[in-house]
Amino acid sequence: MKTGLIIGKFYPPHKGHLYLIESALEKCSHLHLVVCSLPSESIPGSQRFAAMQAIYQKHIVDRKLKIHHLDKIMPQTPDESPDFWEIWKRELTNLLNEKIDFVFSSEDY
Repeated sequence: MKTGLIIGKFYPPHKGHLYLIESALEKCSHLHLVVCSLPSESIPGSQRFAAMQAIYQKHIVDRKLKIHHLDKIMPQTPDESPDFWEIWKRELTNLLNEKIDFVFSSEDY
């Protein structure tokens, strides 16, 4: 059983996001999708979270996909905090509570 992770703002969700998620679902037996949001964003995170839940309802019911909403104020890039990676590692470990085998992204991390 392989578990994957996608982190994004989905601000707003678009075809590229959907392609990334569909590709990850094909490669994993279980996928965590983390919708990140900040209070300053014009499209509320709760709205984007709800949209992703609606789009992927079948995969949620099948227990193949779990969607999380991370609405804490977090550093967005490593230059914002010397502890950037540790902060994100700690937050994701607490949120997911599961070993991650693959991270899917369109960004270079």
